[in-house]
Amino acid sequence: MSFYTSLREEIVEKLALTEDGIKAEISGFLATKTDPSLKVRFDLPAEARKFCKYLDILQERHSLRFEPGSGYEILLKRFPNFAKVPTVYLNDTLWGDFLRGLLWGCGSMIKPWKGYHLEIGIPYYELALSIEGFLKKRSFILSLRFKKGRYYLTFRNMSSISLLLKAIGAERSLKKLQDVWYFKKIRERANREANCDIANAERIAFSSLKDRILIGQLGSKLEELPRELREIAELRLKNPSLSLREIGALMDPPLSKMGVYRALRRIRKLSEKWKEVD
Repeated sequence: MSFYTSLREEIVEKLALTEDGIKAEISGFLATKTDPSLKVRFDLPAEARKFCKYLDILQERHSLRFEPGSGYEILLKRFPNFAKVPTVYLNDTLWGDFLRGLLWGCGSMIKPWKGYHLEIGIPYYELALSIEGFLKKRSFILSLRFKKGRYYLTFRNMSSISLLLKAIGAERSLKKLQDVWYFKKIRERANREANCDIANAERIAFSSLKDRILIGQLGSKLEELPRELREIAELRLKNPSLSLREIGALMDPPLSKMGVYRALRRIRKLSEKWKEVD
């Protein structure tokens, strides 16, 4: 089951707690339709039951019929007066119910483990613009774009989608989204650490190869090195996979990473000096 399918099921299960909340949700749903249609279609019986229940509570006359292959059709006797000016529900108490209706009517979301992208399609520019402005005042980050005859409110970040799910009461979906976010963060961290380990290993291998080539070129001159330098050179040849810090730890007494680095630099300078003499 896709994330949005699960979210849609939760939207259908969630019921507004007051008559005003019901009006706000129905208004949001109807606002996604291209005209004040008196016909509403649903594929799932749960959606048709919820819509009919809302209409019954509000005493809005309607009829319901089922057509095989077409789903459930609800015919309204008149377009509800309370839904004619949907912007009235953009207030501090009813905006969550209104947004739930919008998502129910024309919402979509890609799988969050692929990215954060939620859209709500609205056929009217002025209404879309009003909703965008209202949400931006509440710290939502979103954009408005036109495609295929609709104006889409588009949310592309985790924080805004989380705020939206919280506002409409989709607690299960919010928890799933947070779990996905947490998992992605852990995976990203593991990938960074793995890449860092690989880079370190490559750097150690390259540095070790240069040092061993240099030491190998010394030939019999290796015995002429001071005791400490000769010991470091021999450890480097015998332990090509060790870092400078690890080589220093093998010394007696132990030597710091910088101490080993300085020692190898002295070996390089002596090697260059002997080449000039030869």
